[in-house]
Amino acid sequence: MCPEKMDLFNNISLSARTVARRVEDIGSNITNQLINKANDFEWFSLALDESTDITDTAQLLLFTRGVNADFEVTEELASMNSLRGTTTGEDIFKEVEEMLTKYNLKWNQLKCVTTDGGKNMSGTGKGLVIILCIIHQHVLCGKYLNMSCVLEPVVSTVNFIRSRGLNHRQFRDFLSEVEAEYPDLPYHTAVRWLSSGKVLLRFFELREIEIFLNEKKRPQPLLSNTEWLWKLAFAADIMGFLNGFNLKLQGKTVLICETYTAVKSFRRQLALIESQIMSSCFVHFPCCQTLKEEVDSPFPHEFAGDIFSELKKQFQQRFSDLDASAEDISRFENPFNCTIEELPPNLQLEVINLQCDNMLKGKFQENNLTEFYKCLPSDEYGELRSYAREYSVPVGTRAHCIRTELLDVPRVPQQTSCADTCARTLNAGSSVISSDLKHRTNDARDGSSSYSNRRDQSGLNGCCTAMWKANGKTTTLSLFLDSLFPKTEDHIKWRNCFGRDCGPVI
Repeated sequence: MCPEKMDLFNNISLSARTVARRVEDIGSNITNQLINKANDFEWFSLALDESTDITDTAQLLLFTRGVNADFEVTEELASMNSLRGTTTGEDIFKEVEEMLTKYNLKWNQLKCVTTDGGKNMSGTGKGLVIILCIIHQHVLCGKYLNMSCVLEPVVSTVNFIRSRGLNHRQFRDFLSEVEAEYPDLPYHTAVRWLSSGKVLLRFFELREIEIFLNEKKRPQPLLSNTEWLWKLAFAADIMGFLNGFNLKLQGKTVLICETYTAVKSFRRQLALIESQIMSSCFVHFPCCQTLKEEVDSPFPHEFAGDIFSELKKQFQQRFSDLDASAEDISRFENPFNCTIEELPPNLQLEVINLQCDNMLKGKFQENNLTEFYKCLPSDEYGELRSYAREYSVPVGTRAHCIRTELLDVPRVPQQTSCADTCARTLNAGSSVISSDLKHRTNDARDGSSSYSNRRDQSGLNGCCTAMWKANGKTTTLSLFLDSLFPKTEDHIKWRNCFGRDCGPVI
């Protein structure tokens, strides 16, 4: 009916109630698919993150990564639970236990649990046995560095410029007039882990800040102090170095061996850079190199030495749980490079056969690690495949938890359950599982099949707007149909087809 008008109908948005209903359908469908996949898990691990929302309600995110016999790795949001009372280790343990029951998972299949290391997550005698999130531990290493002599004046100056509207406007106009390299100065936000490095770097590069402060009758004497400028340049470079390591650790389905390799590499790089800095070689520290060409004062080696010593100490302490499993991780990462006598007895014969097989050695070099173990014949390498599946599931970071917290949750009608809707919305927005919902032919409220097909193909992104739009103006579907089919039978047919969704959008 009216094929020439189908493009117009495919471009209009859905009402708020339809959005909420379909989000619930998509989230429930994805959860059911995940339950079916979980039945085939041989091993699984969990990543937990607990934070407080704007209503002071604690929200617990539970992510799971599981692997089946065919080395298919599934990493998904398992549940989001609201903790309205206390948030002790026992409370969190009960939520985890309920989640395992829901997905038919057994405790003896659990390989590890990754958290931020909070006491309610890892308290002695109560709560969960965990490994600590590597990204979080890396950030804590940076927070233990004593750079307050640099960071406090920088933050104070940034707040003076950014917290007052007039100052901020004048500062941006000033940068535009002098044709500065950057148009603005970012805020420092403690909860954003990359913020310190970005603010320090921008502050160092915008030398025009000193002129602006003098014009505002608020001079900052430290900007003329070469010793402090050296510390600023070093702090910007070392925090940028830490930020680069942080970004390497992020990503989904990252294997524990890849994460541990990044940690080991960073430790060695840190030792090398320390030796270079102590000999005034700034080849890897661009801010220090720039300042070296501008001033003649000596570099503060004592300040840098204290920073490096504390950083190495923190990295040694906070990644000790990975060091304890270094041998097992190394065997999983490269079975061709391990000593047979040091292997568990059940693996020795299979690894000998593996190391003598040149064809499999070629496949190891060509494929990624998961694909390599997947191609091993199960009748010849059953024990080795089982060992590999066990080390395919540990989650080294909570990066996916953090990304999920940053997702925008669309507004939903007040009659729906906020917690349930948010959980289903997060499922639909963060999942890599595609919804397999079919068009419900008997649901007249959903309109034409093109809407259901569009919902199935594009998931949440196809139905996140709660207003109808026509000619660039917000309107109701009823008015839209009136303008599209004025005084015609097609108008009546389409209105009957949409039913209650033709009413005003709330």
